[in-house]
Amino acid sequence: PRCFLAVILAFAAPLALAQGASTANSADDAAGPVLAGKVALVEGDVRVSDARGQTRIPKSGDPVYKGERIVTGANGEVHFDMEDGGYIGVRPKTNMSIEDFKAEGGPDDRFILNLLQGSFRSITGWIARVNRQNYAVRTPTATIGVRGTEHEPLVIPEGGNEGEPGTYDRVHNGETEIRTPQGTVGVKANQAGFAPHRGALRPRVLDRVPGFFRPTRNEGRFQGLHDRIMPFNIADGQG
Repeated sequence: PRCFLAVILAFAAPLALAQGASTANSADDAAGPVLAGKVALVEGDVRVSDARGQTRIPKSGDPVYKGERIVTGANGEVHFDMEDGGYIGVRPKTNMSIEDFKAEGGPDDRFILNLLQGSFRSITGWIARVNRQNYAVRTPTATIGVRGTEHEPLVIPEGGNEGEPGTYDRVHNGETEIRTPQGTVGVKANQAGFAPHRGALRPRVLDRVPGFFRPTRNEGRFQGLHDRIMPFNIADGQG
């Protein structure tokens, strides 16, 4: 009987841990949708889908929530003021989602983005400064971490014609790191890193920033924004 009980407990312990982790996320969502940010600008073909698959066309000032997917067409662009003081500009031809978000000023605050295709430019808010380990951009080939940063992740899928398929990250200010099972590389300001889709190769810093990192018609929105956002984060006690 004791052996039988030990076997039961051995299986039950990992299950309890898994249930505990899932309960933490469930508790966050129990009060309703978790606000992640608000639309600051929207142009062209932009769609936002919630966790139930219901799609809407966003307008300036509309909320965007944890768990929602953002898809832009060839002429689509949408910018968000994030709840942690950050700012994101989603480029045309992009498919991404806000996988996880919490910005309440605690040690479990987090911001996880999934980027399946396309690109966005981001000035990170205080989550990436205070809870750096809880901020990540996940792609099909890599995970990007940041250090209080303005950067531009970009994913070219298999079959894409802009360049070699994989994950790229251009850094405008600060520093990022690209992580894969094969290794990690740091990317500094005015550099671009790359993790290829094909082959088990380490990520690397490129000799130059690829030409497919092109500004959009609303690029002026980022002019000087990094310097304005960073003092805001520090003054708030979050930097």
